[in-house]
Amino acid sequence: RRDKVFTCGGCRKAYYCSIEHQKQDWQNHKLTCVRNQVSKPKNLSEFDPRDFSLDICKNIKHGNSADNVNGNLLILLHGLGDNTDPYVAFARQMQLPNTAWIALQAPYPLMDIGYYWIPSFTSDGSLITCSPRRLEVLKTLRNSFKSFFELLTTKYTIKFSNIFLLGFSQGAVVAVDIALHWWWDQPLGGVIGVSGSILEESIKYKTEPLCSAKVLPRILLTHGLNDKQEPIDEALKKKDYILSHVIDKEKIIWKEYNK
Repeated sequence: RRDKVFTCGGCRKAYYCSIEHQKQDWQNHKLTCVRNQVSKPKNLSEFDPRDFSLDICKNIKHGNSADNVNGNLLILLHGLGDNTDPYVAFARQMQLPNTAWIALQAPYPLMDIGYYWIPSFTSDGSLITCSPRRLEVLKTLRNSFKSFFELLTTKYTIKFSNIFLLGFSQGAVVAVDIALHWWWDQPLGGVIGVSGSILEESIKYKTEPLCSAKVLPRILLTHGLNDKQEPIDEALKKKDYILSHVIDKEKIIWKEYNK
């Protein structure tokens, strides 16, 4: 009977036998409660960066598909010391049908050069070769992206299976990390990692399972044979390490290119 129970004051759709139980359930209920209070989800053509107040969303660039259908969404993540500008130009040049796009800027400035996702230099400018701190930053980013995806699929009419990530270098590391730790039963549409996959620290320190995804998305890893930032041998070692830690090995696709 609902006349002798407590009701959520926000959505009026959740019922509890006591205030204590209502408080205990809030962490789970707040997601659906928010959904019950917001207006009907918007189409991606109405995308508004003000819907997102996360560190990874301070400088969102976005655009509609060439045909303005926006059934899919491509999220672009830049590399170390870069910003969103080249990726905005790239997205506009591709003119993908049925695919809106978002370019996200890393939250940390790198002097006057650009931005970074994961620290690579010390305060005196020396290169960080291997540090557990980088794994901690990556995990923090992962949590931020989880919140981003929750907001995105709550406020807009887009499913996880229609969202794709494309990352370059450090952006690829972030994109692949999201795929390897995907939180939901509905899979992400897919991930492309260009010139990046996992951190060396993931192999050395093993602070957490490399893959904890409920459903592993398809991951395309592509790397240049003459890459000077990360030699092809290092990239192959990381690819093999990923394969040794996932069950659905067929979802990891490897492509090399002549650059």
